[in-house]
Amino acid sequence: MPYLNQQINWLLRDKYRNKITPAIKKDIIRLKQGEPLDYIIGWKKFLGCKIDLSLRPLIPRPETEFWAEQTIELIKKPCHCEPRPQGPRHDNPELCGSLNPEIAASLSLVAPRNDKISCLDLFSGSGCIGIAILKHIPQAKVDFADIDKNCLKQIGVNLKVNKISPSRYRIIPTNIFKPLLKTGNYKSKMASEVEPLKTYHNIFANPPYIGLKNKTKLQKSVLKYEPHQALFSRQNGLYFIDQTLRQAKKYLKPNGQLFLEFSPEQKNAITVLLKKYQYAKWRFNKDQFNRWRWLIVKID
Repeated sequence: MPYLNQQINWLLRDKYRNKITPAIKKDIIRLKQGEPLDYIIGWKKFLGCKIDLSLRPLIPRPETEFWAEQTIELIKKPCHCEPRPQGPRHDNPELCGSLNPEIAASLSLVAPRNDKISCLDLFSGSGCIGIAILKHIPQAKVDFADIDKNCLKQIGVNLKVNKISPSRYRIIPTNIFKPLLKTGNYKSKMASEVEPLKTYHNIFANPPYIGLKNKTKLQKSVLKYEPHQALFSRQNGLYFIDQTLRQAKKYLKPNGQLFLEFSPEQKNAITVLLKKYQYAKWRFNKDQFNRWRWLIVKID
């Protein structure tokens, strides 16, 4: 009950601006039925960006926000890797802290010196990672790639909500790296045709990585309300990770970087894949809860 009361307070603050209306009663019923608060409010903050959730993409997670912040600091300040302040501060819309120096030093990571930094947000979902990149790195350009038509529409909505110039992004339907035919309402700026991917300085990937056998471990509200296509993967959750690592070299520029989210128990299996696909430099990193959560791979 205390947590429900807290959720009601957040709902009242963020959706109704602390004004009691008849509609809030219906929303409280939705909360009691287990519907995620973020869907009821209709949006979620992510590194200072407003991420609309009206089309029901996967809700951005705090763990993703944590590593996205780290990567932004890496790209923005490659030569000024000072220690981060203690503890995450995700309530602050401004970026805080700098990249953990061990992450940069161990890989000798250097951001590109070009005027423009090209990025691919793979498995984009709501577009939260790529939009945060565009908001906080003025010289960045981002291609958003996803297979789900609903997500492609949602990305377009969120780019408009956050007032991102169309000259800085493309929205591309893909099956992992394979471009698909553009049709219907999720066209970007080209006619109905296949729009190819390019090569990138940075690829950000948050693929579906929950194994089907782990469904029962998730909260009922996640299973009932969030898109399963964005959550689950065959091969014990490793299929999309495997495919990403197998193909990523082809789409990275020299000295390019791949940033990949995964489940903590997958670390050893991913190490096997990194060796299988002959990567030379990588580093596993923990999230704010001290669990293995994300990976940096550097291409020579």
